[in-house]
Amino acid sequence: MSINKRAELYIWLLLYSVHLIFTCEAARIIELSDRFLEYKDKDVWLVKFYAPWCNHCKRLEPVWSQVAQKLVNTDVRVARLDCNKYTSLAQHFRVGGFPTILYINKDKVVDYQGERLLSPILEFVRRVHGPSIKKFSNCEDMRKILDSGDRDNRQASFVLATHPEGHGEAGELVKNFTEHAEHMYAYNYFIDVPIHCVDESKDHSWIYVHKDGAFVPYNSEKYQLLDQFIISERFPAFQRITYANFRQILATRKMLVAAVLEENQIGRLDTMRMEEVRDMLEALAENTKELYHDKFLFGWFPSTEIPYSIAMTELRLPSVIVVDPETYKYYLSSSADDPEDIIKLLDAIDKADPLPPSFGGNTLPYRIYRSYFDVSQNLKNMYRSSPVLTFVIFLIPTAFFAAICYLTCCSDFLESSDEDEDELEEEDDDHEKTD
Repeated sequence: MSINKRAELYIWLLLYSVHLIFTCEAARIIELSDRFLEYKDKDVWLVKFYAPWCNHCKRLEPVWSQVAQKLVNTDVRVARLDCNKYTSLAQHFRVGGFPTILYINKDKVVDYQGERLLSPILEFVRRVHGPSIKKFSNCEDMRKILDSGDRDNRQASFVLATHPEGHGEAGELVKNFTEHAEHMYAYNYFIDVPIHCVDESKDHSWIYVHKDGAFVPYNSEKYQLLDQFIISERFPAFQRITYANFRQILATRKMLVAAVLEENQIGRLDTMRMEEVRDMLEALAENTKELYHDKFLFGWFPSTEIPYSIAMTELRLPSVIVVDPETYKYYLSSSADDPEDIIKLLDAIDKADPLPPSFGGNTLPYRIYRSYFDVSQNLKNMYRSSPVLTFVIFLIPTAFFAAICYLTCCSDFLESSDEDEDELEEEDDDHEKTD
């Protein structure tokens, strides 16, 4: 290698090293202190509130580093705050659990309620950064938003298609759309685009939902209020179901048809059969939208915690479960692999002539037993993951409690023995005096 080429190589390596240093420096997570309130209004922040002893916080740490790297060239600063050290700040932002992720832009504070994974966190930042309604004059810019998100985290988007001559008879509807966007934009996109991007046949502005690759107009006869439309239509035909969205899915008041599956530690389904069941149920959801859309919502559980809690027992894997959001009763398909069997079950539930056998519920006895079952499952999972730690955690308090009980009982016994001895001595003295 010639001297010139060698020198060029050294210079290139030096420049690349400097680039890496500055990139890593820029991507560093900012450690906040109690002075945060003094300078928080100067920037836009994405803050993780954590506690050093919190295992969920520790599991989030590598994801948080990836978030910082992805947002390095944006005006959103990624930070974290130790709530053990700075309890006053945790109280100021009303942090009720760990980890808590907040988007903070001056007086606007938005609580992240999604999964603690890279893709949904970044999608959340894109939604809440800027105005609650994203306004586009270009249809292509709208398409980029509508097509964003991966397979498991794609959400419905609500679109205000604006007519150039004004809103016309949709004036009040547009006002309601703006109000709902202020409350819901942390979960779904709210977009304002020209009417020709959606439907050129309309002679006034209108509202649509975009999901599963299609625009569906708001039906004022079917939904008397706009919020009913938004709540009912905010999820696609097939949805990944976790604690982050489970309650919101039940709020649609649609029966939940879900595959009970389990992911491994690297986020993949345990078996090929589970993948086949998920793909089959997704295809069933897509192909039966016209038939079941109004009553059923399809999805899949990536872990067993929620379905086991609903059933209050361990289900076979994979399974297909149908949950009534009102009563918490559930129905089980006899086969998780056969779409015909699932369709028969859904038809029987829909027609209710007669209803198939159901299990569980949400009455007081079931709620009490469910609480007991959840605690026992948590203890079992804790023991499976770390038997030694579980043993130590429960052994020390048990031994401490036993020691307290023992000392309390023994002290009473010893005191009573001492009193008896004193009484005997007094009696002996009395006898001696009498003699």
